Amino acid sequence: SRKQRFNFEVLIGASGFENSLSPGIEQFGRWGSAAANAEGSFNLAGVADPAIDAALEAMVDARSREDYVAAVRVLDRLLISGHYM
Repeated sequence: SRKQRFNFEVLIGASGFENSLSPGIEQFGRWGSAAANAEGSFNLAGVADPAIDAALEAMVDARSREDYVAAVRVLDRLLISGHYM
């Protein structure tokens, strides 16, 4: 499909943006640089940002709730400031 090949101008009500209340490793497929050009990935915005990759790594590597929440907040701010969300 055109969506899977990233051949679109805009997506309205696109599936794939549903998130869990506790984001985890699936976020690499949605926002990670490795998925930016992978056909069929959920990285529909083509996000390839080292800062976002670092936030994703910090999120999955967090060993305390405090570190996890901090990493998720950083990811949220980066996605909003990049106008991806």
